[in-house]
Amino acid sequence: MIRTYPAWLLVAVLLFNSIASLGQRVLYSPYIRTKFEICGKAGDFYWTEERETVKLDKPDPQPGDTAVATSFAVYDVRMNPVNLTDPLVLPPSIVKEYLICGPQYFDQLLLAVTGGKSNLVLNRFTTDGIASAQRSVVLSLPFGEAANSFLLARSQDASKILLLCFEYGARRLHAILFDANWKQLSYRIYRNPFSAQPFLQDDFTNYPVEYFDNSPLQLTNSGQWLMMMPSKENTNYSLYDFNAGDTSFYYREIKAPVYAVFEDVALSVDNERGEVMAGVISSFRYPTLKNVEVVHYSLLKHQIEFDSSYRFNTQMGYKVSDENIIHENFVALPGTGFMLLKEYGKQYITTLENEEYNSSRVL
Repeated sequence: MIRTYPAWLLVAVLLFNSIASLGQRVLYSPYIRTKFEICGKAGDFYWTEERETVKLDKPDPQPGDTAVATSFAVYDVRMNPVNLTDPLVLPPSIVKEYLICGPQYFDQLLLAVTGGKSNLVLNRFTTDGIASAQRSVVLSLPFGEAANSFLLARSQDASKILLLCFEYGARRLHAILFDANWKQLSYRIYRNPFSAQPFLQDDFTNYPVEYFDNSPLQLTNSGQWLMMMPSKENTNYSLYDFNAGDTSFYYREIKAPVYAVFEDVALSVDNERGEVMAGVISSFRYPTLKNVEVVHYSLLKHQIEFDSSYRFNTQMGYKVSDENIIHENFVALPGTGFMLLKEYGKQYITTLENEEYNSSRVL
């Protein structure tokens, strides 16, 4: 099969320290002539995913009889190709895949919705790209749910994985906790009419929420997990603390100004101290005027130990307009606090307005 994708180059930047000096080395892989996505590092190997559209082998093929075939390329620490897995044709029933890089394995978790059921199918590889086991179904739910109804998170020590499924028809939340080898540790169903999915993992290819991610969902090393959701009764936010041992949970409200416009939330967990920092940022009157509500929550006591409120202007003096702002990001710094990053740039203009531009010039 002929692929028409442009050539790409995978580059790894390795930083190393020495006694006398600090150096930087850039290593280049061979040219990759297929479209790929970087998956991450499993063990001592770098993984990329290659994807192409293939025609289905049918007696009377139609123009739309195609499917997606996916394979993985593996590189060592010096960016030398090590392995290329066999292509896997994904049928239309596969609606989502999760890629999980670990110290001992690389996992491809496929979500298949067919026959009124939702099945999670696992393909496991060694870190150097060898299929370590036959494909297995790690979970089967007796109902079909949309791909965006699922969330996946992993603990900081990578010993536990949490799968959440928001069953909207029955207004139930399914929480399944696995160990690193996908052995089911607990399966809990929560019936809470006030619960709402805090965010979406809406891409076809997704990765579990890690402890360093800026997310309203976090999984602790003990299996206890926390989630921040907007309250359906007022403008406040709710911090939910779920116990993996049973269906009990705690929730505490994080108060927000009545007239504030919500912007973002951030959540971080300190597993050693058993502490959680939760922050909610909003704006009031003008986009540059910010209000940040920060709470310090104890995992052992299941209560808020203290909270703080901050109001500030992100511009100097009395300036209240943001010119050429591109993006804002409210980031949690575990064990420290929060940081607001603002990115500025020049607006992109599609039309050529440079008077010195000469259309006859060849560059």
